[in-house]
Amino acid sequence: MEGTMANTDSESSLQKSLQGGGIPARKGGERILSSYEIVERLLTQDSSDGLWHTYLCKDMSHKGRPQVVVKQPNKATGQMAELLFKRLAEEMGWMAASDNGVPTLVRPYVAGLSLFQWKNRQGDLREHQELCIDLLNDLAAKIDAFHKSKKRQLLDLNQEQIVIEANNDVHLLPKASILLDCAIANVDVMNFGWIAGELLFGLASPGAILLKPREAQRPKEMEDELWQVLQEVLEGKVHSCGEVMASLVGHLRLAATVGKPFDVELSKTVALKMQWIQPGEFEMGSPKLELGRGDDDQEQHHEKIADGFWLGVYPVTQKQFLELMAGENTSTYPGDENPMNTLT
Repeated sequence: MEGTMANTDSESSLQKSLQGGGIPARKGGERILSSYEIVERLLTQDSSDGLWHTYLCKDMSHKGRPQVVVKQPNKATGQMAELLFKRLAEEMGWMAASDNGVPTLVRPYVAGLSLFQWKNRQGDLREHQELCIDLLNDLAAKIDAFHKSKKRQLLDLNQEQIVIEANNDVHLLPKASILLDCAIANVDVMNFGWIAGELLFGLASPGAILLKPREAQRPKEMEDELWQVLQEVLEGKVHSCGEVMASLVGHLRLAATVGKPFDVELSKTVALKMQWIQPGEFEMGSPKLELGRGDDDQEQHHEKIADGFWLGVYPVTQKQFLELMAGENTSTYPGDENPMNTLT
């Protein structure tokens, strides 16, 4: 598709038309640029920022009537709207034209759900973890490829700019971009980390880390691995979305492994079943009003486990004990599978 940028006279006409509340939305059946017949307004995907009217249209100049997306500003936004308009035309390959003085952008239509819609339709994402990993790997590759080819990063990357087709192909619908070598950390990689964190760990918004990263504290619900990765992005140690995914997927694989019991072979015939205990916090001891509480019971208090450790799933049997500790069996109730007792 080809077109021309709006000239100075058109821009002046636009500013006049925007006075008094902005350009009203057009109705179905109307035409834009004489060729694009409006089917409906789009209220999803890349139309949530309030700067544009976004329409699904049929291109009546082609025999097959292909569907396209047409965008026009809905209010005066000064140089910012002009900047976004030029960026989308020059960097994203959109067609730019003037429709009676109104800057107009046209791109092919991508049928599908925004990532936000797709996520909400899936329900419990923990049941779709492998699918989420595949989608995020595809998204990471597309973002990193954009960075490499354009030497820029996307502007305000969010879940409404990411579209998932019915076959689960991922498409980026960026609004604009900024120089990749800017003074701040790579915001795309940071935002991608939060999107990945939400899909894989159920996390919410980034909060203070983006505004005051040195002062921000790790939210209680955040995985340590994700917090560490985001800190490394801010420090310039992680430079791509692919690196973020490799780290997070490695963490998930490890968590899946250590979450299962593990048999330690004490000999060819004797094993000890162990379970990984992750770091965490809990209330230890007996509440003061607990039924049957004795005077020598420890008062309830808060404990924190800073480091994970392995713990035996079952009490050590006499057979297991004697396999490691040579000597006489002093248990009160002898038996290979009975617990070992009378030990200090």
